[in-house]
Amino acid sequence: MRLRELFEERKKKVVAVMPGGFHPFHPGHKSLYDWAVDTFGKPNVYVAATDDTKSRPFPFAIKQKLAAIELLKQTEFSEDPEKLLAELTESWQQWNAIAKIGGQTEFELNKNFSTALSKAIGKASLDKKEQKEVLFKLDSILLQNDPNKLQKELNEIKSSLSKLKTERTQLENNLEFFSHSSSENPLYKNVEKQIKSCQTKIDKTQEEYIRLKQIKNAQIKLANQQAEDALENEENHESEGD
Repeated sequence: MRLRELFEERKKKVVAVMPGGFHPFHPGHKSLYDWAVDTFGKPNVYVAATDDTKSRPFPFAIKQKLAAIELLKQTEFSEDPEKLLAELTESWQQWNAIAKIGGQTEFELNKNFSTALSKAIGKASLDKKEQKEVLFKLDSILLQNDPNKLQKELNEIKSSLSKLKTERTQLENNLEFFSHSSSENPLYKNVEKQIKSCQTKIDKTQEEYIRLKQIKNAQIKLANQQAEDALENEENHESEGD
């Protein structure tokens, strides 16, 4: 009898089920989920949620996103730079295809996924130049998925460009001061050198500004397309209801 009791006791398994609508999934939900995982273990925690896209605009996707982040962390990517970028781009596209949650939770999950992508590049056996090139290209992809970060970088680059142009103007004015001096004058040469250095910085900053603007334009285009698709789906649902 005692052995049977022990056997039955070992067979008992406690699971936690977390049901809800989660529209949107907010930090309170995340806190409850984390508590359940800490208390019962991740394999024993189940989330039950609606996926009704007709009556609610945002389907439940938090579990998919958390799983995608974990999968990304465990994936072994190619050591070839081009293949690596292609694989990471595909991972990003799959991530972007998961329904949006919205709010701060969406922001935090996007941040975690972006960090995992960047770490994947660090794990690859690439030299510094290859790593920098892949990171640069990947950054362009990630910025499309993060409007706030993109706008922040645009504002910063515009500010830097303005300061550099002001600095160049000041240096050019300083050069005018030496207009009657010999071009061999050490001070004249020094100001000339500073102007060239400043212009190089302006050119590089201008290139970065153009790159960010192109990403911004692509982002706006995508957002407009998504809005049109959402409106079309809503109109289709209404016509189905009639």
